Amino acid sequence: MEQSTDLRAGHGKMAVVCSASGGTGRTVLTANLAVYLASQNQKVTVVDGDLQFGDLALALDIEPYSTILDAAKPVQKDRLQNFCIKHENGFHLLAAPSRPELADLIDESQLSAIGASLKQDNDLVVVEAAAGLNDRSLPFIEQADDIFIVTTNGMAPLKNASLMVEALQGLGLKDKCSVVVNRATVKGKMAGQDFSDLFAVNELFYMPEDSSRVVTGMDTGRPVVIDHPKAEISKRIKLIGKTLLPAAQERPSASSQPFLQRLLHKTKLTSGGDK
Repeated sequence: MEQSTDLRAGHGKMAVVCSASGGTGRTVLTANLAVYLASQNQKVTVVDGDLQFGDLALALDIEPYSTILDAAKPVQKDRLQNFCIKHENGFHLLAAPSRPELADLIDESQLSAIGASLKQDNDLVVVEAAAGLNDRSLPFIEQADDIFIVTTNGMAPLKNASLMVEALQGLGLKDKCSVVVNRATVKGKMAGQDFSDLFAVNELFYMPEDSSRVVTGMDTGRPVVIDHPKAEISKRIKLIGKTLLPAAQERPSASSQPFLQRLLHKTKLTSGGDK
């Protein structure tokens, strides 16, 4: 496949999907981004960097015959892509280890080498990082071109996401950060709020509540952008994905309060609507 013209020869981009804590929707976003980006003629590899409890293989209905542990023993740059499993939609997956204790056999330097090598071989590398800022997530975050911090609209997740943005600012990485507020329309004290002042990042995206489709997609290994491309949640995922595409394509503007108000209104009027 011919690489995108705006990417330097032999050097692609890395997008890292991370969060301050678990349960925010990192896996769903990562899996769907991989499907969408591959559909845009991009050479994509997705990495499950949640080394202990990664679920990307499950979310994509893949039975891994090799994992990131195999790729790390030792890292062989010319053979790394051999450990990545091809998905029917055209991208590749480097899966998490089969058991949580195996994560201890992979160190920071190996993760850094894997990330750097994959960037050389792909247009886009999408990594689901482990929750928090630690020796398993930082090797990917530190070499990312784009960082997506996923949160939900509860008080505690929002507070922790804000602290994560501050911590990344201390590392000189805030200019790469965007925040994704998942389940933004779910009922609660913070429903429908605009969090622009709280985060003050490059871009802020709001994802609608759509548990039925998301859970079904996870259980069947069929991301929602495949089976429900016109659903509002699929449209929002594609909007995030478009920010990673070559500059020749129009880059969407950040989400805003007027959009959130329209989304809330639409959610009240319909039960999900489009397939």
